[in-house]
Amino acid sequence: MQTADAYTTDELYREVADLAREQGVAGQEMWNELVEEVVDAHLDLGELTDDENLENIKAELADRWHEYEVSAVAAARGGTAEEDAGESAG
Repeated sequence: MQTADAYTTDELYREVADLAREQGVAGQEMWNELVEEVVDAHLDLGELTDDENLENIKAELADRWHEYEVSAVAAARGGTAEEDAGESAG
């Protein structure tokens, strides 16, 4: 089992994003609910603790909705988020 220190926000983001793709999350509200579920599950398992600022972790993950949304659109098109960013910039 990983300790709380072993979980970075990026690792949690990847977990939330993977679950969001599997579940077909298509909106900010659904994303936020999934963030709550993932963070709470790690807390229940003792992989995160109340000593950590869970509200900040949840807020940071919730704020990454747009990042997920861009990557999901790119994946649906068969490309990458970086390619999509290049298309909109050019």
